[in-house]
Amino acid sequence: MAVDFSFGQIEAVCAAMSDISSDKRIAFTSRIKHLMKAGIIDEERRSVDRPGRGKAAKFTFSQLMKVVIGVELLQAGTPPALAAKLVQGNWMQLRVGIHFALYGETEKRAPGDPREETYWIMAPEALRDLSAVGEDWFDHYEAFESIYTREELLRHFETHRVGGMRGHYRRQLILNGTAITKAAAFLISGEFHIASILELQAAIFDEIDADQKALDEAVKELSTGEMSDGTTKKLSKMLPIFDAFDQQWETRVLSRLEKLTPAQAEIMASEFGSEVEISHDNLIALRKWDLIGVHQGELVITDLGQEVAAELRRRAGSNEPISPRMKRQLERGAEVARRMKEIGDHDNGDR
Repeated sequence: MAVDFSFGQIEAVCAAMSDISSDKRIAFTSRIKHLMKAGIIDEERRSVDRPGRGKAAKFTFSQLMKVVIGVELLQAGTPPALAAKLVQGNWMQLRVGIHFALYGETEKRAPGDPREETYWIMAPEALRDLSAVGEDWFDHYEAFESIYTREELLRHFETHRVGGMRGHYRRQLILNGTAITKAAAFLISGEFHIASILELQAAIFDEIDADQKALDEAVKELSTGEMSDGTTKKLSKMLPIFDAFDQQWETRVLSRLEKLTPAQAEIMASEFGSEVEISHDNLIALRKWDLIGVHQGELVITDLGQEVAAELRRRAGSNEPISPRMKRQLERGAEVARRMKEIGDHDNGDR
């Protein structure tokens, strides 16, 4: 069921949720427009009633919720451009939480369903572009972790008290997806009388269902070894990360290969069961390029590192899997671990 909103209605919902003063609405509106210019609403999801001369733009319920969540991120201090990337890059996951949050209090769920509330958790990296690794186009995809029970939320913090790469778990941002969604839905239905809760629920479900069917079709085509241009376009609209992913990932892998010295390449391409010495300088360089990282006090190979290693072994004509010893290189010298701690590669809580 289609439910359309004007820009003014989106702004009104967001302003009411943030309790914006009437004399500050112009400034607040400019913040929302800034979010939109940053790409928080993708053009492909626009209503068929596209804006033109004398015709106002129409937006879907999903688009409204993207802006609502973007404003929540602004409230938490996230820059508009980063907020837009986070919402777009995690929309498939965020949308599921919105759907759950629209369940009625007495609506029956599946037997044994443990869901209580939706919590979206992430480790903010607003300075990622200034880091040694830098910021890549897909860095903010799947940045949120969804948790649906208070018990799991407590367990999350219990198991992530220390450790983590690039500051993960030293700082965490929690958005209560249920509270955010219900606040927006009650304003839409009860105060502005734009649509009922059931209509909003149907609108988000129809979109999820349509995308699921598109995914099923894509999987079916992939199983045959071919994918039509039409399916590729559908996936690109639904999943921006799908668009040219292989090409951009390959570019990233090749850029890292160009940086490696012969000694570093030998470390990354080490075969199963081999022992490789790793100096402090090489350790720091490989970590700087995001090929290895520190997680829970252990040295691990990143996804990018695995791809670089696979390419190195391919070029050398070897199909041997990467050595698990690369995950335990810190055991090669306690002095390396001590020096890493001194330069701040571990969490403050580990010192």
